[in-house]
Amino acid sequence: MLIPIRKGARPKRQQVRAQPARRAQAVRRPPQGQVVLSRPALRYMLAIADPWHEQALHSSIPMSAGMTHKVCGFVRGQFEIGTGGHGFIFISPTLARDAPMITHTNVAFTHNYFSVLTGLDTLEAGVNMVPMANLPYSSNQLIADDNVPAVTGRIVSVSVRVKYTGTELNRSGLSYGFRSPRHSSVQTTAAGNAASIDYLGTHFETYIRSNERKQFSVNDHAIRQSELELSQMAQFEFANLQNARTAAIYPYSRTNKAWTTVGGVEWTIDNGVNQGYVGAPTMVIAVTGVNGSPYQYEVITHVEYSGVAATASSTPTHSDAQGTQRVIAAAHRAGLVRHNTQAAGTGNIMYSEIRAALKAGEDDVKDEIVPVVESGLSAILHSV
Repeated sequence: MLIPIRKGARPKRQQVRAQPARRAQAVRRPPQGQVVLSRPALRYMLAIADPWHEQALHSSIPMSAGMTHKVCGFVRGQFEIGTGGHGFIFISPTLARDAPMITHTNVAFTHNYFSVLTGLDTLEAGVNMVPMANLPYSSNQLIADDNVPAVTGRIVSVSVRVKYTGTELNRSGLSYGFRSPRHSSVQTTAAGNAASIDYLGTHFETYIRSNERKQFSVNDHAIRQSELELSQMAQFEFANLQNARTAAIYPYSRTNKAWTTVGGVEWTIDNGVNQGYVGAPTMVIAVTGVNGSPYQYEVITHVEYSGVAATASSTPTHSDAQGTQRVIAAAHRAGLVRHNTQAAGTGNIMYSEIRAALKAGEDDVKDEIVPVVESGLSAILHSV
């Protein structure tokens, strides 16, 4: 509809209110001296704090830039308490799909201490071994007697968790979770004797609780520089061939062997030559209770590989060496203070420092990842 305008009348001038000038958005900066964790370091922290979270998939150790094949291995099964009222599951973190990683008891286990072999090549009655069969590379790809191996690897993180699945009538006893803070063997004492559940009780780092139907987990990660690096020449550091093979396949065990053969069957490469030692376990969950009581176990490991065999499946790995060291130090201290957050204030200091560093991380990821990592850190403080 047209509105007629009176002749000679001027149209009213439209008044536009001036808008106040917008202030430039302040850039949030972390306090001076505070470490800012990048996306790779945040994801690495998540892989250590909560290896089971879906965002931990394809994690890497951001020590140096390069291309690596990032994979996740997973296996679940069942172990039982033996006739002696004891049971356990050992974890020897490995890079090879055919190398034994899990050793656990069944109903026929008779001892009240950690025993795996009756002789050089014979497993104890009531003991089983399980590999991480869905890892992509075999042991003969990881070792090279004269040449550079087809692939080398490093473990980002590994976790084992168990849950009682038996009857309420038989539910009793305790669970002991322990990760060796120095990656020494958990199956022997400092004097070299067979360890026991009582021996675990002498370690401050051991977490003990009543058996429940809730998940009970132990996590592990790199603790020394050599475990953070993908060194093509790592196995040539050892003059002994068997030690070199052990270090290449079991980087946390290195030359700390547990046994040489598996159940009377030689652990071999394709040409039938003895492959090497099974790496000593660095993690254990031990249980006491009624003979035959079943426990479900789940083991997950995040691994990355480099080398000719891994080239086609590799994706970029970014570098944040300072952030990586910060993550390692925080996780180590969390393991030491265990569930006692008031021990000399260490737990509270660690938590507040890392919480602040996480909140100063990259804006596009911190809202998504930080809450998960924070809950994972809290879980670390209440486990091993």
